[in-house]
Amino acid sequence: MDKEVALITYYRNLVFTGVTADETSDIFVLYRGRLEDDTDNENKHLNEPIHRIHYKPIESFAAEIYSWGNNDFNQLGLGSDQSSHLSPRLLPLSTVVYLQMVRAIACSHRHSLLVTWQGFIYSCGDNSDGALGLRDNKSRDRFTLIDWEESAIKPTIISIACGSAAIGCHSMAIDSEGQLYGWGVPQAVGLSKVKPYTSPSPVHLIGSSTSTSSAKCVAVSCGDAFTVAISSSGQVFSWGQWTNGRLGLGYPPTQTIRRSRSRGSARYQLSPKRVLGIDSAVKIACGSSHSLCLLSDGSLLSWGQNCFGQIGCGTSSGLMSDQQRPVTIRPFQSYIRTYSEPWTWAWEKGVKVIDICAGDTHSLVVDTEQCVWSWGTPSESLQLPISWTHRLSSLVTQAKSSTDSSLMIPYELKLCFDDWIRPTRLKQFTHKVRQLAAGKSFSSVLTDDGRLWFQGSGHTIPPLMSKINDNEDNDLNNVELQEVRTLRCPSTSWLREISNKHSYGIYGGANSLFVFLDGETVSHSFTRPLLTRALTGRDMSKDSMSLDESSFDSEIFTETNSYIGSYLTTRGNADCVIISSGKVFAAHRVILSKRCPGLRDLIISESDISGPGYVQILLPELSSDTTRSLLHFIYTDSIPSAELSLLHSLATAAKTLQLPILQTLCDNIINEVMKVDLDVEVDKENEFFEKSPCSLTRDLGRLVGDPQFADIRFVIEGKALYSHKFILVNRCDYFSAMFRSGMAESDADKTTGIIDIVVPDSYVSFLRLLIYIYTDNILDGPVEVLLQDIILADRYGLEDMKISVENTLIVNRTNW
Repeated sequence: MDKEVALITYYRNLVFTGVTADETSDIFVLYRGRLEDDTDNENKHLNEPIHRIHYKPIESFAAEIYSWGNNDFNQLGLGSDQSSHLSPRLLPLSTVVYLQMVRAIACSHRHSLLVTWQGFIYSCGDNSDGALGLRDNKSRDRFTLIDWEESAIKPTIISIACGSAAIGCHSMAIDSEGQLYGWGVPQAVGLSKVKPYTSPSPVHLIGSSTSTSSAKCVAVSCGDAFTVAISSSGQVFSWGQWTNGRLGLGYPPTQTIRRSRSRGSARYQLSPKRVLGIDSAVKIACGSSHSLCLLSDGSLLSWGQNCFGQIGCGTSSGLMSDQQRPVTIRPFQSYIRTYSEPWTWAWEKGVKVIDICAGDTHSLVVDTEQCVWSWGTPSESLQLPISWTHRLSSLVTQAKSSTDSSLMIPYELKLCFDDWIRPTRLKQFTHKVRQLAAGKSFSSVLTDDGRLWFQGSGHTIPPLMSKINDNEDNDLNNVELQEVRTLRCPSTSWLREISNKHSYGIYGGANSLFVFLDGETVSHSFTRPLLTRALTGRDMSKDSMSLDESSFDSEIFTETNSYIGSYLTTRGNADCVIISSGKVFAAHRVILSKRCPGLRDLIISESDISGPGYVQILLPELSSDTTRSLLHFIYTDSIPSAELSLLHSLATAAKTLQLPILQTLCDNIINEVMKVDLDVEVDKENEFFEKSPCSLTRDLGRLVGDPQFADIRFVIEGKALYSHKFILVNRCDYFSAMFRSGMAESDADKTTGIIDIVVPDSYVSFLRLLIYIYTDNILDGPVEVLLQDIILADRYGLEDMKISVENTLIVNRTNW
């Protein structure tokens, strides 16, 4: 049976036979079960363990992955198109990968690895050294499953890393038991051999010369022709090329060269060797020729090449030399010795680091105050006169080509260099920094609110383009290109393919970037929390929503209408109730009617006979679980993970209620999972999961100014602009305080129930403000209009809108 088809069968076993697990652990054991048509397993024990998996509950079928950058070796996994891409492109994931969900991606200059939450590895790119682990030397242009040797319990991979250099590519992986695996070019794999490894092979970390047992590995990172790993006891091991001190083991030992029988320095450390002096490491990050090591107390160590200032230790003499052994980086120490008064020294607490990341020639860290620090830079990114740039590039090139890549800073540039050879704060974020990623010439940050920030140049960071004269056309003479020198978010004018999208993961390296997206921004910032409040009556995170609390019994309607009205007010100002299988679900009729034609017809027909203040809808043919999943899609454009029986019911409901996008999504998932039963041949070149485009932002945007079901009418410059109170209250603290402060229903028109509010702003500016409140989207426009957006965002207390407008606004030499 084909590997991909067999894996679909495996996933169906996961769905139908179930899993068992300790509630406090994320390790699940899948037990073999017999499907109705599986006659080969009749005599096998049903409780035979076949696989251990690290399982993350899949929230919804909504994830997408975009990739862009250099694609000379097809390392982006986009197919046969080998051209580089400056703009993000949707990664064509196979059905199997889509159903398993991607856990992480690692990339080098020539190949990439992908690991799923079920512990399977996929690879693509250059395979001339066997670094793809596919038992051959044939390169792949799409992510292909790595097939392990037959064993009773196959390893479940939880972490991956890869690197490349002039000598070739290599890959590393860690399984759930702490076993380290390596394959690819032998000098960097750590197996003491000189032949390439085309499939994963165990690598053992031996802590001392007297020990014979291998230590468990908890973290691994790869650079150019070298690897660094951390054991469960906090010890650090390294192996690979000795050049530039990248191993942190000191100067390379001397050895006898076979051909000339002369003595010389060793070029490679072929087996893992412990880096002395480190016993509490928790994370490691490797750049091209340097490494960062985070300790358990929050302090930071670094070693390796330093001609770009990537170590961060600075210099007092002007000489930036390589660090052969780990050095502590100031101010990331437990305590710092400071000179307070003449002849007096004092000790102060240092800055604690919580996350690290290494680009090719620069470093990034995050401290406990959510500040991002950076140091090191490519020479071409310095703001220097052309003559100095050429001279500096020549010096750096000479330093890189030498064994000891020391660089003497010209005296005239010493003050300029001090700004980037020591840690410097880039930005302090109001939201928690979730993840860092860096490569050859870019830095990127992901915050907890799902917002992405980028800085740099090259294949991954396209330049900013702005008009010099807004009144002229977009010809080449009227466009100014600017390098992105500060952290910036995608917008409608830059990286628009991923603008207004919520991200939950970012992985990059070399000249490649991969971004994980799970829906539009407005879904996570507005409609998803709104649905939670409507179903639970509480303001809580989506992960904490209890299914038992998402509906209430229909006996509540024995109460008075005033009680029901106050009850729905606590549920996000809901004005619609859906009764299904004896359960009642609170919702908002304007969202239901705009998103679902079938429900819109029911709402209009029931408006005249329902009680005052709310609309009642009966859906007796739907189960409570189906209704809950239906509301989840209407509010979020995604469906929660579910068994196939529920997906069948949801597809039927989508057809009845005229939701073709939901019906198509359910049918795609069902058909792909059931391909084995239908005996359909899988086309490896063209088979990948097709997901319908999101329409939530579009539908919410159409609500702006729509008088149907509106209860607010803004009067601006003599014109009426209709809005909805529950959206304003849930999205803007200014309007929430306004309605709490005494603007009661008595202010409303007695015949229509609409509240009139006079606004002193311009019509266009306030319309753009409402569009952002409804959709989280900033429309592009002239500089004057964007500046007015910032003023209104500040007036109405919309800090996120200010950030979005500032990232849309491009400052050039004419509007500065």
